[in-house]
Amino acid sequence: MGLKTESAPGEPAGADSPSISLTLEDAPALPDFDEGVEDEMLPEMPHGRLERWQRKLLDLSARNPLLNHRSTKASLKIICPDPGLLEDKLAEGARISIQPAPQPSIRSQDEEIHRRRTGEKITDEYARDALDKKQVLVDLAPEELANRAVGVYRKAQTALQEGGANTLYLALGFLLWKRDEKDERRFQALLILLPVTLERKSVRSGIKILAHDDELRFNTTLLEMLRKDFLIDIKGLDGALPEDHSGVDVSGIWNTVRKAVKEAPGFEVVRENAIVQHLIDTPRDPYPSDISFVDGHHIDRQFKPSDLLAPLPADSSQMAAIATADRGKDFIIIGPPGTGKSQTISNLIAHMLGKGKTVLFVSEKTAALEVVYRRLNDIGLGRFCLELHSNKARKADVLSQLRAAWDTRQSEKAKGWEKEAEKLRELRDQLNLVVDRLHLPRRNGMTAHYAIGVKVRDENLASRLTLSWPTADHHDEERLAAMRTAVENLKIQVAAVGEVSGTSFQLVTEGEWSPQWEAGIVKVARRLSSAASATDRACASFLDAVGISIPDRSLERLDAVSELLPFLLIPIENKQPSLLSLMDKIELRLLRKLLSSSRPMLRRKPL
Repeated sequence: MGLKTESAPGEPAGADSPSISLTLEDAPALPDFDEGVEDEMLPEMPHGRLERWQRKLLDLSARNPLLNHRSTKASLKIICPDPGLLEDKLAEGARISIQPAPQPSIRSQDEEIHRRRTGEKITDEYARDALDKKQVLVDLAPEELANRAVGVYRKAQTALQEGGANTLYLALGFLLWKRDEKDERRFQALLILLPVTLERKSVRSGIKILAHDDELRFNTTLLEMLRKDFLIDIKGLDGALPEDHSGVDVSGIWNTVRKAVKEAPGFEVVRENAIVQHLIDTPRDPYPSDISFVDGHHIDRQFKPSDLLAPLPADSSQMAAIATADRGKDFIIIGPPGTGKSQTISNLIAHMLGKGKTVLFVSEKTAALEVVYRRLNDIGLGRFCLELHSNKARKADVLSQLRAAWDTRQSEKAKGWEKEAEKLRELRDQLNLVVDRLHLPRRNGMTAHYAIGVKVRDENLASRLTLSWPTADHHDEERLAAMRTAVENLKIQVAAVGEVSGTSFQLVTEGEWSPQWEAGIVKVARRLSSAASATDRACASFLDAVGISIPDRSLERLDAVSELLPFLLIPIENKQPSLLSLMDKIELRLLRKLLSSSRPMLRRKPL
């Protein structure tokens, strides 16, 4: 808003009594309101004005909810795997009640059990069963669904009372489209519009859907937009629609639209699909899913061998992918060449075939298709594969493949398969028992698997180190951690001091120092010094007497001399003649006495 000064009428500019008026700036363009700007670009000629008037009567811009549908609180998104069946039931006069779908906290366990047994998504199964009971499901909490359904009911009643026309429709199918091939935005246009009414007899009775007296029709606004803006003229949908045995042919109409728009870039006929909706509405957010991945470490505890039909070899991660697909989860397998992706895909196809599913396998490269087919053919499943690529897509080849599958006879019985699967389960459990025992933590926190690895790694230390613990449970986990800490500290000290083996420090066995220990060491060392000197003198005299030269007088050599003495003293003790002189005999006796008294001191461990 701005202020502007103007002269009064009839007065020159700059007069003494100016008037003040308020002027408004041009309104900014609002979201989606600029979609109809092409109307203003039509030429100011009779045919241009006529075209503009027609467009104003029938809005062909993205402002029109028939061409650009957005889910709001004024609408309900129904879970319906078979819209054609729903239309048939309404055409027969059925009253369809609206019920909340099972919430994730309630259906997670049921969903997992159901997918193990049937391989199908339990939400769709719930929806099919509910439709058989004349019910449709909406993925909302009961309280929120009740509030929103009441709001839709009141709005429809108000429109009917004030305008005299029914404005409530059930949309069957959507067309994804865009204005231009380079346009990043994509819109959802409604396809089949089924007029319905809502019935609410009481608060407790809930709300039911009934077919309205108006005729079911195709979205004529969409037909007009396709005709004018994209030169796509779809015949046979602007009047009475094609019918099947019990109502309008919903699938046939969808196929007609698909064929008409297949050459238009960015056009696609879809049902409500979670992946497509995510890519359109929230492509930058994580893909929402209440189905968890199967952990490969626990797959044997959650699945029996008969639950997963994988005829080709597979490791735990590949089996986890098959089990996750069995739950109905959407996911991507990524890995470099040679990691088993084709093997996993082959097992997935075999599993889904065993669950009664139909599998479409597409690939950018023909080689990938041939690799998977060859693997399936090698295990006897090739006759169930219909190859529709390269030269295999000829009519004669397709008929030949169909004939081979038709002529296939079942050779094995289900009872035999179950018996073999049970034997496999027992063998698997026995093997898993060994693995569990190998990885069972003991009192010290270690497992047998870890201990075996340490033993193999440190085999060369066995001759240098002997442990005297009676059992593996001698220490607890805390004590083992303390010993490891002590070893780490000792490693640091050894690195600073050097190798102690072969030195005098190897006799030290005490791990803690104290003043008393030091005093005892000094006292024993003094006694040891005196005894060692006397022993050395006696040993020298003895060696001179017997004519033996020992340059290295180690403890081991002194032990050998001590063992020699009894043999030399035998003649003296038996009072028999000896080759030694009397002085030699006296020195021998002295040497024996000194050795016998000093050996314990030499061998004694420090306090």
